[in-house]
Amino acid sequence: MTSAPRARALIVCDGAVALIERRRDGRRYLVFPGGVAESETPGEAAAREVMEEPGLLIEVGPQVAEVMFGGDVQIYCLATIVGGEFGAGRGREMTGHGGRDPGTYAPLWVPVDDLPRKPVRPGGVAELVLAAVKDGWSTEEVTFHDG
Repeated sequence: MTSAPRARALIVCDGAVALIERRRDGRRYLVFPGGVAESETPGEAAAREVMEEPGLLIEVGPQVAEVMFGGDVQIYCLATIVGGEFGAGRGREMTGHGGRDPGTYAPLWVPVDDLPRKPVRPGGVAELVLAAVKDGWSTEEVTFHDG
């Protein structure tokens, strides 16, 4: 378990959500962009990681979920794109220099309606995004365990 929370951004634009496709150890799955907070707030970490991974400059909005997943606390914030170029991320993971975590990372847009049929981790956050796009975001933060 990491000591610092993982901060992740929920970026929905034109009916699609930004995700990172991971291929590792013969498995393929999708995660929301983000990573470990490094002496920064979750919002700052999410913004840094989104620039490093998909290559977007974002404005971080409210925190909408705190999820315990795989032994880690993950903080999810809404985010709005304010610049950058999708797919232009230059973080270590994106350039093949990820260190101890081998595998590949590729940013992609997934239509929100396709989320139930995709291997998104954690699945509960994919369900949250799908419901929020249809019904609006809750004004209260959601907390749950997933996996």
